[in-house]
Amino acid sequence: MIKWIGTSEDRIISWRKYRQLLNVMNLPEVVADVANVWSNCPCLKQNAINQFDFASWPDPWQLMTKNAFCSMSQILGAFYTMRLTEHDHNDMAIEIFDDLFGSQYQITVNNGKHIINLRDKKTVNTSLSLPGNLRRYRWDTQKFYQE
Repeated sequence: MIKWIGTSEDRIISWRKYRQLLNVMNLPEVVADVANVWSNCPCLKQNAINQFDFASWPDPWQLMTKNAFCSMSQILGAFYTMRLTEHDHNDMAIEIFDDLFGSQYQITVNNGKHIINLRDKKTVNTSLSLPGNLRRYRWDTQKFYQE
């Protein structure tokens, strides 16, 4: 579990310990646990991150130090949590699309077999078609890029 309340150092240490626990789980368990943990982090109503300017997105350490989470930073935190485990994460992406409720954020894992969508607080094993206004972002060890 991540310690949301406390100092930045406490939060980063608890996040590291949490990622170490994830290393001994299988991938479906990791996806479900990450979705649960990040869907329950304290969340601001206003945006803390500009979803359209992916070059300005904080790195993992900036995100955890700032401790101001919105819907976009929640999905970014979940993404970083999975990326910084020992699991195979070559095929992970953040997807952003708009629907009737506004912007939606999700992470696809394992060729889209699993999707983390924190709005619904669950993982989805999907074969659903994606909306036409989809924006997909991948991580190349140093920064995000748009497909």
